[in-house]
Amino acid sequence: MRIVLSLDEQGKIPLYRQVIDGIIAMIERGELSPGAKLPSTRELAEDLAISRFTTSKAYDELSRQGYIDTSSSVGSFVSLKRRALDRVAVAPLGPVDDDEVELDALRLSDYGERIMTSCAIEPSAVELFEELNFSAPDSDLLPAAKWHELLVKCSKERDFNVLRKPGDVFGHRALRDSLVDYLARVRGIRCSAEQICIFSGAQSALDLLSCLLINEGDRALVENPGFPGARRLIAAYGGSVEPVPVDSQGLVVEYLAEKRLQGKFIYVTPAHHDPTGAVMSPARREALLAWARRNSVWVLEDDFDSEFRYSEKPLPTLQSQDRDQLVIYLSSFWKIMFPVLSLGFVVLPPRLVAVVRKAKSLAERDFHFIEHEAMAQFISEGHLERHVRRTRATYARRRESLIGHLNQRLPGKVRISPVSAGTHLMVHFEPEFQEDLILSAARQSGLPMVSTGAYYCGSPNERELLIPFAHVAETEIEQAIERFSEAISGR
Repeated sequence: MRIVLSLDEQGKIPLYRQVIDGIIAMIERGELSPGAKLPSTRELAEDLAISRFTTSKAYDELSRQGYIDTSSSVGSFVSLKRRALDRVAVAPLGPVDDDEVELDALRLSDYGERIMTSCAIEPSAVELFEELNFSAPDSDLLPAAKWHELLVKCSKERDFNVLRKPGDVFGHRALRDSLVDYLARVRGIRCSAEQICIFSGAQSALDLLSCLLINEGDRALVENPGFPGARRLIAAYGGSVEPVPVDSQGLVVEYLAEKRLQGKFIYVTPAHHDPTGAVMSPARREALLAWARRNSVWVLEDDFDSEFRYSEKPLPTLQSQDRDQLVIYLSSFWKIMFPVLSLGFVVLPPRLVAVVRKAKSLAERDFHFIEHEAMAQFISEGHLERHVRRTRATYARRRESLIGHLNQRLPGKVRISPVSAGTHLMVHFEPEFQEDLILSAARQSGLPMVSTGAYYCGSPNERELLIPFAHVAETEIEQAIERFSEAISGR
């Protein structure tokens, strides 16, 4: 079917929001009935003469709000749940007594009160960027058919009576065994299955580790700029954040000794620094491990974006070079498989295995057995590595297209990071452009872009922005850059 909407491309309301509002209005007027099939994001983009990024963004938000259901294999439909929701009468809330609010606050733990009142805990918006597609891959590139095949196969082959018994809180053994071999091949990590702990996602793993390592008043060190989610968790457990500068070789280890910094742990992204893309040099890696040994500091190594390098081979992990059992290796399948799969995992130093096992049994002791079994087979049969190779090749072409069109349309107006890795490009605009003008032009043209300001502790770099390319087709990149260059130049 076709959807006809009236869009104001010169208006103040973003195009994706106009699409959302238009489709919601059609649903509420009954023009789109529950169960009605919607056009694909590509078809809708063609019908409305807008970018596919805009329609994908609109569908994602409609799905999040429960208006539509989307499947990578069958398409998008108006949610059947809307019919049931329309019939539910919602009782209005009565007046809330101020004394009751104070009493409820008194019943909270220190942790509960801290996360509700502390100014040090930044809002979640600082780490969840729609413009970056929430760091998820292009849904069109997901191995949906193979994943579905393995899920069905594992469901048919398993004895569900066996699944009644509690499993290992560290996760399904077959998946951990597969990860042992996989990590040895692709990241040079030597470990046993007993050291690998599976989580529902990387953030839940980082949360548990922060809980175990941070007491109120403790200090933890982070990259500056760096991943805001790490700062938020440190603050949530009462710790204080000590920012450490980053340059073209990654975290400046010399700064640690110069300032005589101490902390319970240091959080780093050495494979591909978030957000600059810098790769920590071999000399810096050796120096960081030596500093951690001298000062008895845990090193949380987030192997962010290690799968997507387009020229040089990735350097060995810190974990593979650690001789003192101080490195905790953290990774996930988010950037490769979400929303098909969002599992995270850690490789623990042997001396942390017992405490993490006990803590995880209190917080997250169950897992989806079939999902773990399917992922074990997906890895052991080589599908994961083939999928990464295919997506890496596609991302490399999109990255080159983005760089080429930026240089062609805005010669001398923008400096592009030379780092050949990751799923977004860091760019610096010349002083003649104001950042709010740049972002406004990006929104008008349908070019996904976000400021790096949220990544900084303290004053950010002006006119420093990230442009994602992983989920944007090459033709859409070209068209968006053309519109953006015209908008920012006032033509």
